[in-house]
Amino acid sequence: ALHTYLDKEHMDKKSSPFNFEGWVDFFGEDGPQQENGYDCGVFVCQTMENLSRGVSLPFDFTQKNMAYLRRRMILEIANESLPLQRL
Repeated sequence: ALHTYLDKEHMDKKSSPFNFEGWVDFFGEDGPQQENGYDCGVFVCQTMENLSRGVSLPFDFTQKNMAYLRRRMILEIANESLPLQRL
């Protein structure tokens, strides 16, 4: 999905396909999968948080957790703090 998006954006802006040479896909089948068109930001933030904390795949969040995680992210942003340990 990300490859398709980048390729389409590059084609739109630069009129040429995006060069993916040297890119390595990080996630395989065991990565969390977004099931709609509007939770991508929450998925990206949660994935980056897990990676930054050294959590191994498979991550423990799914599409079903998005409403809770979105509210938690809003609280963390409003309080200008992240917990030192994962919740």
